[in-house]
Amino acid sequence: MPNGSFADRVRRWERLVQTLSANTDQLPGVADLLMQLQDLLERTRNMQKQEDATQAQFRDTVALRQALDKEGEDLRIRVMHSLKGRYGLRADKLYEFGMRPAKSSRVKSKTPAVPPPGTPPPTTPQTGAPAPSTPPSGTSQPNTPQPAAAPAGAVAPHPSGPAADATVK
Repeated sequence: MPNGSFADRVRRWERLVQTLSANTDQLPGVADLLMQLQDLLERTRNMQKQEDATQAQFRDTVALRQALDKEGEDLRIRVMHSLKGRYGLRADKLYEFGMRPAKSSRVKSKTPAVPPPGTPPPTTPQTGAPAPSTPPSGTSQPNTPQPAAAPAGAVAPHPSGPAADATVK
C-alpha cells in the first residue's frame, strides 16, 4: 500500500493528470494510461460523493434513533409512575412489570441497646456517703475565672468572629 492517506494519493493522481495532459504531445505512449487515470479519478469523485451522502444519512439515522430512545424512556417512566400509583410503592405486583418495589420502612424500637459482651455495666453512685463538694486536701485545682453570665436573650459571640480577629492582630 502506498504511503499517505487516500486523499493525498488522489491529489497526487490529479497533479499527474494535469502534468500529463500538458505534455501529451511529448509523451505519445502514455495517452492510454492518462485516459485510464482520468476515468479512475472520476469514479473516485463519485464514490466520495456517495460516501458523503451515506455519512449524512448515518448522522440523521443516529439522531432519529436518539430521539426514539428518549421518547421511549419518557413513556416507560410515565408507565412506571402510573403502575406505582395504581398498585402502591411496596406491592409485589411491580415485579411482574420489571420494577423493584420500595423497601418497607421499619419502626425503630424504643428499647435501649444491649451493650456488647465483655463491657462492664455502668456504675451507679453509692448511697450513704455524700459526694465531697471540695477536693480532698493535697490536691489543688487551678484558679480559673468563670465567664460572666450573659443577659437573657443575648447571643454569645462566635469564637472566630470580629472580636477574635481584633485580639490576633
